[in-house]
Amino acid sequence: MVIFWASFLASCSPILVRFFFSDCLLIDLGFRARTENSDPSPAFVIGENIMQASNAVPKAEYADNQEYCRVLYKYFRKDLVIWDKKFPDQDRMDILRKYGNRNSEGIIKDGFYYGCADLCTVIGSVLIHNGYRCKLIYTVSEEFSISENRNIGHVYLYIDKGAKTYLYDPAMSREIIENYEIGTREIRVKSIIGDQFIYAVEDQPGNVSLIDWDIEIQMRREASEYWSQFKANN
Repeated sequence: MVIFWASFLASCSPILVRFFFSDCLLIDLGFRARTENSDPSPAFVIGENIMQASNAVPKAEYADNQEYCRVLYKYFRKDLVIWDKKFPDQDRMDILRKYGNRNSEGIIKDGFYYGCADLCTVIGSVLIHNGYRCKLIYTVSEEFSISENRNIGHVYLYIDKGAKTYLYDPAMSREIIENYEIGTREIRVKSIIGDQFIYAVEDQPGNVSLIDWDIEIQMRREASEYWSQFKANN
């Protein structure tokens, strides 16, 4: 349900985004969750599909980095559909098992995305192809709850281009925050999932599975417990 609403609101006009989203905190205490069961293959891959996307949206036409990122978002949202539209009435776990842990080339080839991590991955791969440095930033929401079956989190795209750095949220608010630095204790973000705690930052994110449900829950549980303990002691 969270993925559906994030996808819906991200496709709406900026006015609707401002109406539904609230100011929340993105918090980084330096904690990083790890698991030995992750797929080691990288998510950012530059192949034929990514180069085709790069040629379709020429970087030379966009002097402004933020405009270039937004045009890439529009390009991929036009060509990719959310998983439940491509596979109506099918169980998400069955789709996850069938398609496995995909990289950027696989996402484009399959023609659909699961959520925030996939969109960040394809946009990030095009940016890397054009000389940017990118990382995926994984978070867990304050609304995360194992007992209530609310495995809520999010993924942002960190972008570094020379003297310019950005935090981009293409899948939920479409917000771009300029001059964001990894390790910043807390910043304000627009969100529909409340305050969020960073638990992983990866530049070749094979160390963090993009779609493995059990691993995702394991890492978010670990981060949520750490965050809760920190708040209780401070």
